Amino acid sequence: MHTQRRICLKKVSIVIFIVILVIGGGYIQFRLKSKEISEKAIEAGTQYIKEKYNLEQVVTDYYIYPVYVSDQVSLSGFIKDHKDYHISLFIDYKDNYKIIDFMAPSIFYEKYGEKEK
Repeated sequence: MHTQRRICLKKVSIVIFIVILVIGGGYIQFRLKSKEISEKAIEAGTQYIKEKYNLEQVVTDYYIYPVYVSDQVSLSGFIKDHKDYHISLFIDYKDNYKIIDFMAPSIFYEKYGEKEK
């Protein structure tokens, strides 16, 4: 009776260990993919601001939307040397990191040009 109980406990322990490995591995893979997505989105946003307005941005925050909501990343920050020019970019990471929208204060557009329609 005692031997059967030990065998059962070993099986349960092995199953729990395997489940932890699978969940942990999935989480690590998710974190690595998120890091890759955020880095590429920041690069795309920086390039967009540089090409369109010849300015440098400072990214202060980003958010990767859950896949069941959208395939987008939002970037928040400001224009270098103009901390009062808060900007936001929305980037589609499934569509080759295409810029979907760019938002800035109206004074930014007055100084650097109108927002594309």
